Amino acid sequence: LCMKISRVAAPIVITSNTNYTSNSQSWGGYAVSGYLISSTFDTSVTSGAAPNTIMWQGTRPSTSHVKFQFASSASVSGPWNYYGPDGTTGTYYEPSAPDVPINIAAAHSNKQYFKYKVYLEPTSDTSETPTITDIILNWSP
Repeated sequence: LCMKISRVAAPIVITSNTNYTSNSQSWGGYAVSGYLISSTFDTSVTSGAAPNTIMWQGTRPSTSHVKFQFASSASVSGPWNYYGPDGTTGTYYEPSAPDVPINIAAAHSNKQYFKYKVYLEPTSDTSETPTITDIILNWSP
């Protein structure tokens, strides 16, 4: 199954005035970095589902970064621990470009609920920032 899990009315852009970035540092008109935590997604598969890939659509200036951490739980209330591909909090899923799916670690399988944290890091001179229009999760029941 494939579902578009984020469709935003306006693209996600990290600016110093963005109120949904849980963590950002401002410098000029753009934030140095920031992240957004998704809402909880219920697969409705009580025995658990398997997230396969995650991909984003939008634009990314060449020296900027878009990266993810993924969390899964058997309960809608968590716990919500965000991990990268090696199962640690210090690593990230980082697709090489927009529209490039990246595999999600099997450790997240057999859970009913999923969340992601997406990090946006502007260019080194903070003159441009990535823009996300959609995030797409592919999963199997």
